[in-house]
Amino acid sequence: MNRKHLFIVALFAAMFTALPMGAQTSFGLMAGVNQTKVSLDNLSRDLQDKNKRAGFFVGPTVTFTLPIVGLGMDASVLYDHKSIQIGDENENVDYVDVPVNVRYTVGLGSLASVFINAGPQISFNVTGKDDLFKDFDMARSEFELSKSEFSINVGGGVKVCRHIQVSYNYNMVVGKTAELTFRDGANKVINGEIKNNTHRVAVAYLF
Repeated sequence: MNRKHLFIVALFAAMFTALPMGAQTSFGLMAGVNQTKVSLDNLSRDLQDKNKRAGFFVGPTVTFTLPIVGLGMDASVLYDHKSIQIGDENENVDYVDVPVNVRYTVGLGSLASVFINAGPQISFNVTGKDDLFKDFDMARSEFELSKSEFSINVGGGVKVCRHIQVSYNYNMVVGKTAELTFRDGANKVINGEIKNNTHRVAVAYLF
């Protein structure tokens, strides 16, 4: 993650302070499930993951909404447990995710509203181990998980009864999740980047 990515997230976070005092603020707890799919650049297609891997996430969340125009923002701090699959080998990894999104809400009466949101996310690797994929033919390969990851969220959802929020987001990695250095059958060294893109379904209770 470079300085440009940090600047983008900092800019979105600073937008919170620009919201007027009349903005509606809701704090809550979010939890949900994720499905990840690995893409491998510059690596053999027989290493591609054919199956999506399930995980989960949980953490506090906050939303800000301008009642007149429907514009606002949301942000969360999430513990995110997910998987990386390469070939037949699978490893679990843990992150602390900080997504910051701009959102637009449309009311459907007094009891429900729908929204769309999008924005950047920084993820910090807290896996706590450096021996990932130790059974993956390490005589011919080397795996290195990035310490942090920059990605973009796009999605939306519905809020009912003023407190329950159900949402879906697709998280697209910008840059890389990890690097894999691999020797092919001809003993040629190939350097590849791994991106772990994620589908997320979440339920939040907002106070």
